[in-house]
Amino acid sequence: MRRGTTPTIRVTTSIDISGFSRIVVTLKGDAEVDIEKDRLTFDGDNAKRFWFTLTQRETIDLGPVAEVQIRVVSAEGMARASDIGKLRFGRILKRGVLHA
Repeated sequence: MRRGTTPTIRVTTSIDISGFSRIVVTLKGDAEVDIEKDRLTFDGDNAKRFWFTLTQRETIDLGPVAEVQIRVVSAEGMARASDIGKLRFGRILKRGVLHA
């Protein structure tokens, strides 16, 4: 993945999280980006898999390395959190968002 691009991040969890009332994927590097449930696309055949796409601005602002964690909460208030992982973003020479 490179900064300034729009990568699709694919995630596989150990449990089905699609039914939780709130899901937040937090990426934290030079900036913090929260991806809410409405930006996630779940795999129809396997609810343990989902994906989301980052914007150019998000990948630029996150910097070269970002930690990532998934947090969920049920309607009853039961909360869970994943282990913290890392994403790496390669450099780009010209910083900034490209417009069509």
